[in-house]
Amino acid sequence: MKPMKDAPRCGKTILLKHKTHGWIEAHFDKGYWVDSPMTGQEYYGDAWVCGDDLTQIEVQDTPEGYDEPEALGWLDLPE
Repeated sequence: MKPMKDAPRCGKTILLKHKTHGWIEAHFDKGYWVDSPMTGQEYYGDAWVCGDDLTQIEVQDTPEGYDEPEALGWLDLPE
């Protein structure tokens, strides 16, 4: 298992070891701004998007890291 600090952030799909969900396919999604009727604009931060459209979970990626990491490591997808 490789450390998350070395995981590719180019949109490539990887296998991410999630604390609760085990091994799950994931890709990195750069944060973005969206218009919100209540706050004007909201920023959705950088995150690892895991699973498919029905079971999607997100693991936030911050420069400070995590107090209790959800993303424990990663591997390349098998060929």
